[in-house]
Amino acid sequence: MLALLNLPKPLAGRVALVTGAGGGIGRAIAEELGAAGAAVAVVVRPEAGAGATVNAIRTAGGRAVQFSADLYDLGSVPPLIHGIERELGEVDVLVNNAATVMPLGPVTGVRQEAVLRALTINVDSVMTLSGAVIPAMGRRGWGRITTISGVFGNLASIPGGNVYATCVAALETYASVPPPNRKRDRVDPC
Repeated sequence: MLALLNLPKPLAGRVALVTGAGGGIGRAIAEELGAAGAAVAVVVRPEAGAGATVNAIRTAGGRAVQFSADLYDLGSVPPLIHGIERELGEVDVLVNNAATVMPLGPVTGVRQEAVLRALTINVDSVMTLSGAVIPAMGRRGWGRITTISGVFGNLASIPGGNVYATCVAALETYASVPPPNRKRDRVDPC
């Protein structure tokens, strides 16, 4: 990481939003975006902490701010985006990483509320966040959207993972369709 401090910063002046950035893959992505020069909006669930991610980015010389959002509540997206724009600026890079693997188990025992929660967090929030940032990306003529999914949308190898596999398949289909006016606006899925 220290060697990266002296390299050119390809994302200097850009703002990156990473959901599920409190740990794991999301944290690693947020730290790399920070090392590349982006100001990073580290987005986590309200009950989760992202202090370690924010501190790691800041210690490496980057700029990061923690934001909380419950992506099951799609109404939390507009205030989230407004808060990020107020603190860091308009979003240039969106990384849709937040997800839930629940509910797991036989489909006959799964409550409908749990299915709707998984679909909302794993699929609807991706569409809502993307839709919230694409207009500004288009106005500026540059943007990148990455959606992290799993390998289980194409594999029926997780016993009881029907809901999660359905979400992954939906995400992969959604991500494979380019945004309207992609060439004109230079908003690219990565």
